[in-house]
Parts: sequence; structure tokens; C-alpha cells
Amino acid sequence: MKMTFYNFGIRVWRYRVAGFMVTLGVTFLLILKGSHLLQQSSSQNLKTPEKQMSEQKRRPSLNLFQTRTHSPPLVFLKTHRTGASTVQNLLFRMGERDTAAFAFPHHGYHFSYPDSNFNILSSCLRFDLSELKKVMPPDPIFITILRDPVHTFESIFAYYSSSIPAFTSAKMINSNKTALSVFLDSPELFWDSNIPQNGLAKNPMTFDLGLNNYVWNSSWPADLAVLEEIFSLVMIAEHFDESLILLGALTYLTCSVMLSSFIN
Repeated sequence: MKMTFYNFGIRVWRYRVAGFMVTLGVTFLLILKGSHLLQQSSSQNLKTPEKQMSEQKRRPSLNLFQTRTHSPPLVFLKTHRTGASTVQNLLFRMGERDTAAFAFPHHGYHFSYPDSNFNILSSCLRFDLSELKKVMPPDPIFITILRDPVHTFESIFAYYSSSIPAFTSAKMINSNKTALSVFLDSPELFWDSNIPQNGLAKNPMTFDLGLNNYVWNSSWPADLAVLEEIFSLVMIAEHFDESLILLGALTYLTCSVMLSSFIN
């Protein structure tokens, strides 16, 4: 038994010594690395102003897109109840970082058309390309976000139940059913196409995209083809993470192309 405890003690001592040696070696490497970095920093500080200026001219500035002039113009068609506010918040942060000029409504949170040009527009509006061209620089990036129509409608009904006349009428019916069930049982009793405020009560994403959301007509295939050409990215709420990756890649590629054309 004594021999066993003796052997155990020897092993513990060896591990302690080995651990000390490893720690000492790592510390030594860190000191060498720090000394090397200090030498590099000192050599850079000793460069003459003329040499530093010469090197800056040879390489493109990393702060090129920190000014509003070179921020890629972007239009985000903010659809209703699709997760678009989250995307809008991300674009606000990106634009604030790049000191971009934002287009905001004069009143409320839905967009009306001012007279100035802007870099980023990301408010609720009904898509109208001719009007957007009046307030945006040439060749903006157009993006939007869509969501499963059933989930979108359920969310819109809950959110606008007190402001959309068709929903409010269904909500006032005394029934043991939910207001949404009452509306879906007989939507034709509540929905009136002559009331402009009912626009979001039928096919809301179609309405936001500027299409005729009242009836299907023969122009829809051509209209959808035009929208497909206009929008560089259509995000999907059910695949939000993947959509954000695509959004990041799109903005990065656009900035790279602009940087290349600027340098050339």
C-alpha cells in the first residue's frame, strides 16, 4: 500500500512539472509574438509621410463605402406581416453605418413621395416603379420579402382587426366563433372592393406588389415576369436565415462591383 501511494505521488509530481513546463513554453511564445508585433508597429511609425502617402495611393481605401456617395441605392418593398420589419431594422443599421440618406414618409410609417433622392427606401408602400424612379438614384437594387399566404392573412387579420372595415364588421358579429372564422365563413358579406381601406383584406402581398388583387386577369403572367426581372432578391419569411445570407451576398457583390468600376 505504501508503495502504491509513493508511485501515485511521483506521478502527480511529474504532471505538475510537465504542466509548468508547458505553461512556461506558451508564455515564452507569447512574449516572442508580442515583441515581433511591437517591432512591426515601430517600423511602420518610422516611415516618412511621403512613403505612407505613396502606399495609400497604391491600395484602395477600405473606407470607400463609408460615405453616402458610394452606398449602393436600395429599395426594400416592405410587405405587411411577413417579417419585413426585422429586415427593415437590419437595413437601417447598415445604412446608418454607411451614412446613407434614407427616404422616410412625411407622416406616419407608410411612404409618400418627396422630391429628393435617397440611398435607401425601406418603408411600406404599394409598388409603383415609375414613381420610385423619381425619388431613387439610377439602377437601385430592388428586394422584398414574402410569406406563406395563409400565415400572412392570419397575421394581418389579427393586427388590423380594428382598422380594416371588412375585419371590423366580422369582429362585431356576436358568435361563439372567432372573428377570423366568422369572416372566412362568408367573406363576401364583409369585403367591399369600393372601400379603399379594404385593400389588405384580399391577397395583401399581391396588393403590395402593385398587382390587381381584386380579380385574376390575363395581364398577371406578364406582370409577374416584369416583377421577376425588377427584383434582385425575394426573401422568404419561412427561410429567413437563408434569405439573410442571400441578402448579405447580394449587397457584398454589389459593393464589390461598384468598387471595381470606381478603381478602373
